[in-house]
Amino acid sequence: ALDARTIYQSKYSMDILRQQLTGQLYFHNGPFSFSAAGRFQERISYKNYLLGDFRLGYRFSNAIDTYLDIQNIFDTTFTEIAAAPMPGRWVNLGLKYSWQTSR
Repeated sequence: ALDARTIYQSKYSMDILRQQLTGQLYFHNGPFSFSAAGRFQERISYKNYLLGDFRLGYRFSNAIDTYLDIQNIFDTTFTEIAAAPMPGRWVNLGLKYSWQTSR
């Protein structure tokens, strides 16, 4: 049997993705919009994990949008490359205003 510690020379090489599967769903109806995204990741030397993100939006006019974002909706504990711990669930509420100047 091969021992991965003798094959790899970099301390970060065991953090790379072995497999990743992503998907996104988007729905828009009138002023409402909804999107959901999912990501399954398998790293060489770490547990498999599933991440999910969600966004609900509402457009008041051509210039004003509001949204609610929930990232890492399952509150998954995971690390990225170099064993950097990533944040748990994030919730953001936002207001976006757009304007155009006439020429």
